[in-house]
Order: sequence, then structure tokens, then C-alpha cells
Amino acid sequence: MSLINPAPYGREAFERIYTISGADKVVDSVFTIKDVGVFAEEVDHFVDSLNWSYFCELNGADNPDPSTAPVLRFPFSANQLAAFMLSGWGYFLQAGLGEWADGPWQEKLDVFPTRGIRAKEAVIAAFQAYRDAEKVVGAVDKNPHFEVQRLLAEYQAIDARADISEKVNEADIAPAEKNRRIARVSAITAPAYAKLQAMRKTASDSENAWRKAMVLQLLSHRKERKVEYVSLESMVTPYLSKPFDSLPATVAARVREAFEPLFHWDEFGEQRRLQVVQEYDYKNDPAIEPVRAHRWNLVALIHDKENEIRNWELMPAPVPSEALIREQRLSVLRGELAALEAQSNAPYTATTVADAALPEPQAAPVLAESASSEASGATIHSTKTRRNTLTPVIETAQKDCRNSKDTAEVWAVLQTMAEKKVPPLLGATEDGLQYLRGGNAATFSRDALRKRLAR
Repeated sequence: MSLINPAPYGREAFERIYTISGADKVVDSVFTIKDVGVFAEEVDHFVDSLNWSYFCELNGADNPDPSTAPVLRFPFSANQLAAFMLSGWGYFLQAGLGEWADGPWQEKLDVFPTRGIRAKEAVIAAFQAYRDAEKVVGAVDKNPHFEVQRLLAEYQAIDARADISEKVNEADIAPAEKNRRIARVSAITAPAYAKLQAMRKTASDSENAWRKAMVLQLLSHRKERKVEYVSLESMVTPYLSKPFDSLPATVAARVREAFEPLFHWDEFGEQRRLQVVQEYDYKNDPAIEPVRAHRWNLVALIHDKENEIRNWELMPAPVPSEALIREQRLSVLRGELAALEAQSNAPYTATTVADAALPEPQAAPVLAESASSEASGATIHSTKTRRNTLTPVIETAQKDCRNSKDTAEVWAVLQTMAEKKVPPLLGATEDGLQYLRGGNAATFSRDALRKRLAR
């Protein structure tokens, strides 16, 4: 089966989906949405799973480099949207729209406005594409993850008993003795911990293999639907001087499809017709996509650099040392801007890689707090403004507990939610629950929960 337009959804459709899913409240500091696609800032290795994109599962030189490509390109198909939402940052869109098994939720679909019909269509088709692919690949095997939970509980129980038997938390013991007791606890728990880690790897490998199979199944339609792009300029060049009624039927149909009702052939001369056609090819020819991505990235970088320079120029420096720091920083920024502008004016070549060729960003010097904060007009956020990041998920966990103030009961529910990556939770480790705070990973410990419930 072939489709005339297998990738009909663009930036506007994605932005509607992104907002209605609620993912913008979780990952807004990570995403940059441009005309060529969605780019995600790379996070530290501790939560490396979030750096995944479906391009990571595609081999071969003809596929994009995941380290520089958007996590979702524009335009995109429903199948590509489904692949994007399988994992990584895309997961947060899926989680906000419904369960794969029976989603999307009707209450979410009802939010799409009348002019958002294409975005709504993309969401419905993406969830159906997932279910169709799962029929071929099979459902993910959850047994390894259940075994991880069992071994984790077993390990925690052994660890707790060892702490008691070795009196690790006894008061007023010398540091050397405490270290010896901790070493004995580690020896006691080592076999259980080794089994837990081995099963975690098994579960991870199993899920990774399933995810790769799903991506390949979702995108397997690409080859059979791929249509070679025919330059509109090559079609119309022989007829640039002709009125629209004189164009061959195939050429007239292509012009009408590309421009009506915004552009009317007979209202412009030859040069204007050629210019409009060339602009259309530039925006739509897949072969020019690397050029477009390179140019748009440079435009965005130049804009950001100019804003940074403007902010530093407006920053007061009441003492000579701060004036010197400001001038040094401005010198660096102006040099970086000049390098970007030179690259923007240089011809694009196939070997150009936008990110690799750009100047390395320089760390900004720190001015006195009064000068820097007042000059930039920035709001300095304390940790208090973010202390409620976990409040909704904790309250949800409490509703599933017989005793909403029981630390052990609430913690067990939160661990299950973390394994399912319920936003903003990212997972669970032996140190606690990992969650997203301000675009970075943070840890929430059991002791912190106990103190919170005791308030």
C-alpha cells in the first residue's frame, strides 16, 4: 500500500500535540522546536535513557546521526510519531495522551480545537500504528521487570537485617569501626545485589530488543512508500513565460497543489514565478534538508548570541574589576558571533556539520550577585519554588494506600510508579527515586518521604 503523503504533519501539529499532552510542563527546558524538527538537549549519563530517539535503532549511512538529528523531524508521519513516543523524551507525550492499549483518552481528544484536526488525526493514527506494530512484534515481556522488583525487595530485606545484626547505626561508634561494620554488611548483601544487577541487565536487554523491533516495524513502511522528489523548478522552467491555462495538465496540477490559494501564476512575471518555485523546492526537497537544518540552526544560534551580547552590554559594572570581566566576556561573545556569521555566509558543503563547526561555547564569568542579578532582571529561584515538583505523584500514591501516612506503604507505590516512569519520575535506584526537576535528574530518598509525610 502506498500513500500520496506519508508524512503530512508539520510543526504546528506537533506544537498542538505537545501542549495538549501536558509534556510541555515537564520537558520544556529540554526541547527546542524549530522548523525542521524537535531537538532535545542531551542530559547527563545518569539518565542516558532519555537521550534515546528512534534514529538510535536505525543502522546505515543513509540514516541520520542521532547525536545531531532532531528527535522528531518535520514533517512527520503517524508511524514516526508513534516511534518517537516509544521512549526517551517522547514518552512524556504518550503518557499525557493515554495508554497504548486503548488510547488516546477521549478527554484529551476533546481538547483539540477545530483547526487542530490534523494534530488530532496524527495522535489517533499514532496510537493505532503502535497497536498494529505490536500485533506483529508482540507485547513487551514484563516478566524480567517483575523479577527485578522481587529481587529488589529481597535485597532490601537482606540489607535491612544486616544493618541491624551488624549494628551499623549504633550511636557513638568510632569511624573505623563503623566502616568495618559497613564492609561486613556489603559482604552479606553482595550475592543478592549481584543477582539484582544481573536481572536488571536482562530486563534492560529484553526491553531494548523489543523497542528496536517496534521501531523497525513502525518505520518499515518507509521504503515501500518512498517517492523520489521531483523538483518543481525542473517541471515549470520550460513554461515560465506561459499563462497558467497553457501549462500541461501535470505541471498545472503540481503548481496548484503547491501554491493555491496563496499564489496565482498569472499575477506574476517570469522572475517572480521562478523565485517562488525555487523557494518551494528549498523548503520541500528532502535532499536539501541538511542545508535547511544547517541554516536554521545558525539563525537560531546567531539570534541567541546577539541576545547574550545585548544582555552583557546592558549589565552595569559598578567597580573596575567587574567592568573588566564584562569587557572580556563581550570580546569572547563578539568573536563567537563573527564566527557564526562567517559560517552563515559561507557556501554549504556536504561535509559541513553545523554543531561540529561552531565555536565552542565559553563559560560565562561570575559577577557579583548584586550586579549580575539586577542587570539581567533575572529571577533567582530558590529550592523552595521547586519543592512541590513531586507533590502530585506523592498524593496519587497516597490514594492507593490504606494508610496515606505510612512511609513503607507509600514508598512501595512510588517505586512501582517510578518503574513505569510516571512523570516526573524517571526510575528507581538503590539511592532512591529519580525524577526530573528543572530539566535535570534529581534523587528523592525514602528518608525524605518519611520527613515529608510527618509534616
